[in-house]
Amino acid sequence: MGRNLDNESGNFLMYPRKPRRKVTEVPQPNDPTKHVADEAVYKELDERLVRATTTASSLETKTDSDGGPRCQDTMGDTIAQTRVLDLEKTKTTQALKIDSLKRRVKKLAKKQRLRTHKLQRLFKLVRSARVESSDDNEGLGKDASK
Repeated sequence: MGRNLDNESGNFLMYPRKPRRKVTEVPQPNDPTKHVADEAVYKELDERLVRATTTASSLETKTDSDGGPRCQDTMGDTIAQTRVLDLEKTKTTQALKIDSLKRRVKKLAKKQRLRTHKLQRLFKLVRSARVESSDDNEGLGKDASK
């Protein structure tokens, strides 16, 4: 049995320690990357398009010394944008729930069909057993009279 000298202290270890992972750094580009999202969501009201939410780039507004946004419209747009995102999230979760419930209904219906088939087969066996047993009783009665 060889001596395990993987550790720095030189002590004997029955089980060698796990090797440490090397941390590799990914080089970052010198130029700052621009995140541009130029999509706008529109809502149709009274035969005209009203801007419901704005892009992320247009939400960057200059602030006063108080720290609040200068324009009240941008605050309303962010509220509307969060509402739209919340509605989309609830819509997707509801769709997933509906799909899972549909699959469950199909599974239960299939199980019910199999159960009724088994019951029908069982009743058929019981009926045939009754017929055979009644035939046996009649035969015993005739043999007894002889």
